[in-house]
Amino acid sequence: MGGLRAGKPRAAEERGLDDAAVQPVSQGLTTRQIVADIAMVLAWGAMIPALMWLGAAAGF
Repeated sequence: MGGLRAGKPRAAEERGLDDAAVQPVSQGLTTRQIVADIAMVLAWGAMIPALMWLGAAAGF
């Protein structure tokens, strides 16, 4: 069937996703990666109000 590889869903083939993108995310995450993701979200969450506060203090 015109470039369709066996075992790969057709939608993934049409979007050009590789095999790693088709795998469920929960299979490859370690505890360290989860903690790093949470820390990154918290850092961004704290940075946005801090920058807004600095902008207000500077008169913007």
